[in-house]
Amino acid sequence: MTRRFLCTALLLSLLAAAMLLCACGSAGQSESEPDLQTALHTVTDVTTDVTDTTAPAETTVSRTTAVTTEADKTVETFAAVTEADPTEFQHRGYADATDDPNEEEHTLPTVVTVRTTVRTTARTTTAQTTRRTGTDTAKSTATTITTTTTTTTTTVPLSGRQAEMQKLVKSYKRTCAVLMTAQDGTVLFSYQPDKAISGASLIKLPYVYFCCVQLSGGVRSLEDSVTYTADWYHGGSGIIRKNGYGKTYTVAQLIDYALRYSDNVAYDMLVYLFGIKGFDDMVKSWGYSVSISASRFPPVTASFMTAAMTKMQASSAQGGCWAIAWDALTGSVQSYVRDTLGISGVAVKYGSISAQYHETCYVPGEMPYTLVILSGAVNYQPDVTFVQNVARCAQQIAACYEDMIFTQPTTTTTTETTTTTGTTTAASETSTGSALTDMTAFPAEPAQTETTAEGADSD
Repeated sequence: MTRRFLCTALLLSLLAAAMLLCACGSAGQSESEPDLQTALHTVTDVTTDVTDTTAPAETTVSRTTAVTTEADKTVETFAAVTEADPTEFQHRGYADATDDPNEEEHTLPTVVTVRTTVRTTARTTTAQTTRRTGTDTAKSTATTITTTTTTTTTTVPLSGRQAEMQKLVKSYKRTCAVLMTAQDGTVLFSYQPDKAISGASLIKLPYVYFCCVQLSGGVRSLEDSVTYTADWYHGGSGIIRKNGYGKTYTVAQLIDYALRYSDNVAYDMLVYLFGIKGFDDMVKSWGYSVSISASRFPPVTASFMTAAMTKMQASSAQGGCWAIAWDALTGSVQSYVRDTLGISGVAVKYGSISAQYHETCYVPGEMPYTLVILSGAVNYQPDVTFVQNVARCAQQIAACYEDMIFTQPTTTTTTETTTTTGTTTAASETSTGSALTDMTAFPAEPAQTETTAEGADSD
């Protein structure tokens, strides 16, 4: 009995323990489930999608505008004298014998040096814009772009300088004419450009141009020569008459002396060798009526002399007679314009008589120009003050025109970025501009040079 009771009690105890154990397992499972769900929910809450937007880098944008002026090598010949009577070209004591009242004593060079000089000038302006785009990572970003444009201007505008020149020439009490033309063909100032005024030795410039045209076409050569005798005597400016009779001069020397020393004898000899009709025909083809058939020193206009200097400069790099002529012009013995400006390489043909003083000039530089001044004389002397004032004013006009052509507006772009949330790496934009000088050969008829510089705004 007792044994049966103990077995029953033991069995009941084991059953109770099993039930207790199952109850504990159920309770543990029900309590752990909320914790796992909560953990999963928490991970979901803290995980946020990240958008990475990277704009592709933009390529560099570059635009270049360049102008190249090519040499005009067209050669046109006119009828030349092959056999002529020297007496038609020898002028003992005719009306305009005193061509240069301020002539200086010059000795004949023992060696004639011929230099070929290539005159070069031009400008190429390059505007370049470079963009760099970075990475922008954020939920919300607001960007504000502000663009400011600044234009560089000169203190005195071109029109102001032109007005100063107009006042100067209109207040002049003597006969005058002034014409200023940029190498690109732009007329920068003009006052009575077509008024015919006694030109004195200015005519030697277009005549030597005619001689060079003839020589380039095979008419005569630089070695042809003429011997100076008493029959060739001519007063006024020059050095041949001072070096004694019996000396022989080549065409190359005559060209040099006619322009460098404004030599009257050299001019007469050239007219004898190359003639009158061909020159008159050439001038007529230019659209002018200037002729040396009636007078060896005819009236000229500022526009005619501008055409002559422009054509001579355009041919100056061709060598031979052209180089001789251009070297003589840049080394001519008298020029108030050259002395006033202090610029090397200024080519000048001057001319003076008792009532007039003139200069036809080519002024090199960043903005080359041709300047013709026809002025009156004061007590048989050049009106130096007037010529100097015109030269200074012309240089100021050229500087203003250069600024107007080559100075372009500068654009500055500022980017401001405001970020509401997250981290922002803002895009940056840089705008740069550069001006480059490119040496481009000019010899040619005046050609238009157009240079542009452009900046790019933000997209």
